[in-house]
Amino acid sequence: MKRVILTFIFIILLISSRAQVFESGFRLGIYFQPDYSYKTDVVKSVNNPGQDKPKFGYQTGLQFTNFITTDIFIGTGISFVNRGFCSTFSENDRVLYKTPELSLRYYPALINNQIPAKRTFYYSFYFLEIPLIFGYKLKVSRNIDFTFKTGVATDYFLHGTTKIEDCYKDKTTRYPAKFNFKNNSELNYSLFLGSDMNYNFYKRFTLFAQPQYDLMLKPIFLENNYRTYNFRILSLGIKIGIKVRFL
Repeated sequence: MKRVILTFIFIILLISSRAQVFESGFRLGIYFQPDYSYKTDVVKSVNNPGQDKPKFGYQTGLQFTNFITTDIFIGTGISFVNRGFCSTFSENDRVLYKTPELSLRYYPALINNQIPAKRTFYYSFYFLEIPLIFGYKLKVSRNIDFTFKTGVATDYFLHGTTKIEDCYKDKTTRYPAKFNFKNNSELNYSLFLGSDMNYNFYKRFTLFAQPQYDLMLKPIFLENNYRTYNFRILSLGIKIGIKVRFL
């Protein structure tokens, strides 16, 4: 896996090094992207009756780009990604509260044996992501331009966490839950689409803001496991950062 990643980055840099005749400048960007992510079911099941909601997440990392013509560029990078979703259950959901093996296996004891009016699960999945970027630049003025990007990314699963929030009449409690993430797909892939607005505010330094949509191509969990449903993660966010042009 390491050899494949290093070979991929080497090819990108080799091709990029030939781009100086068109536009001088290898660009290194650093960014932070707050986003909302949610799930789309691959197989729907009566065993997942909760009301799904978007979850706040983020990604942050480095991005490397260079032009192969005056307007077309390619790039790569590396980023740390947090995606997930929320599921909320009411006190009438039998699957959650009336199934002893589930309660004993995953959830702590209820407070004073009371059933919460609402229980929300917060699922977080953490990935190391390496994208292959293709883009087109549209010059607007001397200091402003727009770029349109698309590509595919490789997502390596690092770990996952689950938190539970129980809402009672007089209080709300939040605590971590024991959840088995061993059945997660170790390697996933995602498609992305975005558009930058770039402002060159000082010589080689450029500020940028980029709305971006990501869709994971593979289900989160392995196909042959004990689960009767599966899902993929989608996210929508705004990437904000700064680029530095070299050479």
